[in-house]
Amino acid sequence: QGTIAQLVVNDTNIVITNDGAGATIPHGLTFGSNITLIIENETDSYTSLIRLSSDGEEFSYTTPVRFIMDSGSASVESQGSTLTECRFSWVSTNVNAPIWIFGDSYLSFYNERWTYYAARDNVLKCTMLNGYAGEASAYGYTALENLLEITTPKIMVWCLGMNDPDSETAVNASWKQHYDRIVELQKQYGFELVLYTVPSTPIMNNTFKNEIIRESGYRYIEADLAVRVDDSGNWVTGALASDNVHPTAIGAKILYYRILADLPEMMCNY
Repeated sequence: QGTIAQLVVNDTNIVITNDGAGATIPHGLTFGSNITLIIENETDSYTSLIRLSSDGEEFSYTTPVRFIMDSGSASVESQGSTLTECRFSWVSTNVNAPIWIFGDSYLSFYNERWTYYAARDNVLKCTMLNGYAGEASAYGYTALENLLEITTPKIMVWCLGMNDPDSETAVNASWKQHYDRIVELQKQYGFELVLYTVPSTPIMNNTFKNEIIRESGYRYIEADLAVRVDDSGNWVTGALASDNVHPTAIGAKILYYRILADLPEMMCNY
């Protein structure tokens, strides 16, 4: 969670490491001239399927380690071997989902993030999540533009803004610039735009952007008032982590149920 998972394949084993933990699994294969490695993240079961094959023989293993790009880019490195005609690709089949949600570390997968409970309850079948720790509006907007060249969702949910905090006197300029551009994309592509009030905390002010969201005329998820209890940015008791930025498990559950209330389409089987 927020770390880089690594998988090493050698002549005898598959070695998985993640945040200091790991596993060594004998694969029993004899490598020939063709080698294929497939890693398939399973959202519903919160697992990853690893399938290793060579010249018609295969080995499969299911692990709770998630090979997602929360902390960087996916990459492959060959050590001590000579490979030819290699191809490396990464794809999300969820790009065809009718609902796209763009966010930041709030979209990570563990029990202090609302997406963990959405996966637990199997309500992510019709949803593509695009969220990375530290993600700001500018990067999210670029990702959205790139994906719209492939296909168009029915609903696009914009949850970015915590990494573009407002000042004490004005809305964050980058957030506002990209919000305006997203409005133009909505008009161009015709998806429904759903916004998200970004929770203010004692050290993160999102008051001005939330005012714009509430007055925009677009449907929005009221995440801010779901957790915040006063104008100083304090949250429901036990809901805010000690870093004064992220939710605890309590906060994640509050956000999850609010998101379901304001975006019930997530529970539909399209």
